[in-house]
Amino acid sequence: MEYVGKAGEALRAIADEVDQIDNLVGEMAASTQEQARGLAEVNTTMNQMDQVTQRNAAMVEETTAASHALAQEATRLAQRMGELRIGEQADRRRAA
Repeated sequence: MEYVGKAGEALRAIADEVDQIDNLVGEMAASTQEQARGLAEVNTTMNQMDQVTQRNAAMVEETTAASHALAQEATRLAQRMGELRIGEQADRRRAA
């Protein structure tokens, strides 16, 4: 009978340990789910940042192209202004 009592105590101790392990596994599962949600949010944010970066890069390219076009137009305008001045000087010489 003594052995039966000790066996019962051992089984209760084992059952208690199994319950503790079950609780720990449950906590780990909950923690893992929370981490997964956090990682999903980080992933979403990174994707949004990547999209913004790509849009910014496209705007930089457009701005660069517009700057080059504006510089070319300024050069042409300066050339035309030079032609006008040369023409005005020639007109003055003829008039004098």
